[in-house]
Amino acid sequence: MRKELQNYLGLPNEQPLLLLRIGYADPMPDSLRKPVDNVLLNNRR
Repeated sequence: MRKELQNYLGLPNEQPLLLLRIGYADPMPDSLRKPVDNVLLNNRR
């Protein structure tokens, strides 16, 4: 399956990691997010 993912992503020299999650967990609290304007860089001078 890794080779198929490697070919699909077009990464001939990389080894993609495939993570498979099976099952359910208890709900977690929402993570805090910064406003978009605080993390985007403005390169205009």
